[in-house]
Amino acid sequence: PANKKFNGGESIKVTSTDASGNKSDEKVIDVKDTTPPVAPTVSEVTSESTQITGTGEPGSTVKVELPDGTELTGVADDQGNYTIDLPSNKKFNGGESIKVTSTDASGNKSDEKVIDVKDTTPPVAPTES
Repeated sequence: PANKKFNGGESIKVTSTDASGNKSDEKVIDVKDTTPPVAPTVSEVTSESTQITGTGEPGSTVKVELPDGTELTGVADDQGNYTIDLPSNKKFNGGESIKVTSTDASGNKSDEKVIDVKDTTPPVAPTES
């Protein structure tokens, strides 16, 4: 039926019957998931952030590519939430771009989400000479 939607992983039993009523043997076909997940959401990332958080397809692997090409990954939990810790040696100044994608269990990759880091670090106070 046209209104039946599959997620992938389901099995369908198929038979064929000719005009004389002869029925073929049953064949089982496994449905493949070929639908990419929606691009993950990303919470605001600032020059003071120590983590990157957001939401994605539950169970999907979220990949974050930092401006220097470093790739970090995490997994979206059963509610779709993910948290990826930034290495202590990775600091942002503000204005950098971060790329985020999500890959589901079937290997389908989302579109890339690009976010800009917001500068929230106050300037150093002036000193008297």
